Amino acid sequence: MIARWAVGLFRSACRILLERAPEDVVTRDVLEAIASEQGVRDVHDLHVWEITTGYVCLTAHLVVDDVPLSRTAGLCASIRKRLWDRFQVAHVTLQIEASAV
Repeated sequence: MIARWAVGLFRSACRILLERAPEDVVTRDVLEAIASEQGVRDVHDLHVWEITTGYVCLTAHLVVDDVPLSRTAGLCASIRKRLWDRFQVAHVTLQIEASAV
């Protein structure tokens, strides 16, 4: 029983040290959740990782419609809420890029 627990702990530690995505978070689903937000044209450089058990972080570059800068804050807030509600992502860093229309 102790050996089984130790193996699980070792796997969890390796996952965190290697900054891998949590097992229960499918990166493709996260990408689709962000891309489905109105005003988002493309998502790239997406990285999802776990700093410690249960604390998931995300960074991504978003290509958005050409809108005033003041509207991007609301867009980011909406994406953060969606990511928390669906995937429990605690820390989100988004880089906004204007689309080349």
